[in-house]
Amino acid sequence: STGRYHLQLVREGGGMRQGLEEFKASFPQVQAIFVGTRRDDPHGKSLDFFSPTDNGWPNFMRVNPVLDWSFDDIWEFIRSADVHYCGLYNQGYTSLGDVDETVRNPALCEKDGVYRPAWSLKNCDLERHGRASNMTVSPLPIAQVSGAQAVSERQMAR
Repeated sequence: STGRYHLQLVREGGGMRQGLEEFKASFPQVQAIFVGTRRDDPHGKSLDFFSPTDNGWPNFMRVNPVLDWSFDDIWEFIRSADVHYCGLYNQGYTSLGDVDETVRNPALCEKDGVYRPAWSLKNCDLERHGRASNMTVSPLPIAQVSGAQAVSERQMAR
């Protein structure tokens, strides 16, 4: 994707706050960041399309272009525009986060134990059921699943 969109890829370690702190230290001239938060995400209800970062976070203007998009809107765009995405979404994950909290979504599990891809979730209200904190059972955590590389629709068809 970096070549396709002429972007520079920067990888920072740790959690989101630590990564943004390291990024700000390396690129102090950057004043705004694009964020994929939606209104139905945790803490998304209080955001606007342009929102400054919270107190205690590195100083950025958060640009929230998909704030009013639904789970289905996101997947329709990704699939129609052939956007690369993390391969875990093809393995039954619908909400990626901390490796110890992220689990396959039981709503995508077929009777034979095979998981459907995230974009096939029929009830979008169940998107966050891919987080251990929202579950009563603990399926295999993300840290124990291989194949997290990015894929595109074209690659899936091969």
